[in-house]
Amino acid sequence: MAEGALYFFWVIPYGIASAMLALLYFRFVWQLPNLTRARFIAADRSGYDSVSNTLLYWIEEVLEMFGIVLFLYALLAHLAEETGGLVLRISPDES
Repeated sequence: MAEGALYFFWVIPYGIASAMLALLYFRFVWQLPNLTRARFIAADRSGYDSVSNTLLYWIEEVLEMFGIVLFLYALLAHLAEETGGLVLRISPDES
């Protein structure tokens, strides 16, 4: 029985098909004129998985989490002001 990455049977034929497609694509790109090939590669390097795009995505996620933390803080502070105090008690279940 296969384990790890080969646990699912479809990985083997799809892996072979992907490798063949990559070879065809590489051959296609290699036969392009130099300037066109350079532009294709440059466009690929600045796509979705580029370092700059990943950094921007990370900054967006950090700011979203900061916004959530700030909202929760404001909500709990308001609740404490309205009720005269806020006590949070966490204890183990003694069933």
